[in-house]
Amino acid sequence: MEKSFFTEIQLETLLIDYLTHQTIEPNITQTSKAQARQRAKGKSRGSYNRVLRQSRTKLEKTLYSMLLLGYLGIIGDPRCSTFIEISQRMNEYLEVYRSRAIETTKTPTQRKTAKESAEMETELRKQLYQILSGTNP
Repeated sequence: MEKSFFTEIQLETLLIDYLTHQTIEPNITQTSKAQARQRAKGKSRGSYNRVLRQSRTKLEKTLYSMLLLGYLGIIGDPRCSTFIEISQRMNEYLEVYRSRAIETTKTPTQRKTAKESAEMETELRKQLYQILSGTNP
């Protein structure tokens, strides 16, 4: 996050907006979204909307930059393969993390699955750290 374009508040606001669009409850107001922010000092609806607008603008510029870099052939360059690998590993990690969050560990089979998921999560976390820190896996 330290090297991204987003501040903590902007990312938190963007995530709140993204996650609330995926919920079944359609009546989540901008005010309740603003109050859900943990890191923001001003939790007003206006502050939330302003930060959300800033976040969406940054996201849009980032996506257009990625399209442009892909068009120019820079993203396909082998020097960028590390970023692609990191992205894939992070996606795998999130999938494992999500599946562990919804598992119940009542039966022996479920306990075994949970243990395997925990081991996979740990291994993916190690691999991500090694890739990001530049050490050999």
